[in-house]
Amino acid sequence: MVAATTNTYWVDPEFLYAPGGGDFVPTYRVRAKDTQAKYSSYIDEVSVRAELLKIAALDQDKPKEFSLSRSFPNPFNPSTQIRFDLPEASSVSLFIYDILGRQVAELVSGEYEAGYLSVTWNASSFASGVYLARFVARQIEGGRATDAKGSLRFSTTQKLVLTK
Repeated sequence: MVAATTNTYWVDPEFLYAPGGGDFVPTYRVRAKDTQAKYSSYIDEVSVRAELLKIAALDQDKPKEFSLSRSFPNPFNPSTQIRFDLPEASSVSLFIYDILGRQVAELVSGEYEAGYLSVTWNASSFASGVYLARFVARQIEGGRATDAKGSLRFSTTQKLVLTK
């Protein structure tokens, strides 16, 4: 959610977070605060479906290859945005693991169309430390989870550092 003013904007890091990949639907009531700490009236309450954010590419083309971009920011506190690119419809999973290898969060799990996608991990309830983001994309054509050679389409792991 971006609220524009003359020279600044604010992005709500909670907007894209859906705990456990569910249908978390936050509601917002927004009001402005001026430089003299005077508040405006609230706007009407709005709700948004919190899922993946599909990023509009400037050239509107599909990505050329699978990729997982570096999370931003990293190190982070309390949330970080993780972007991934899908050149074709894929079965995607993105899980967060602690340094001992225990799964601590499921950010994405399901089938997605080709495109540029992003999800935010809000780690405000987690302890400081190093975490691993494990991203896997599988072919979904014909119900197979592998490509013609019998291997995954794309798989990678990224290190995330939460500092509090």
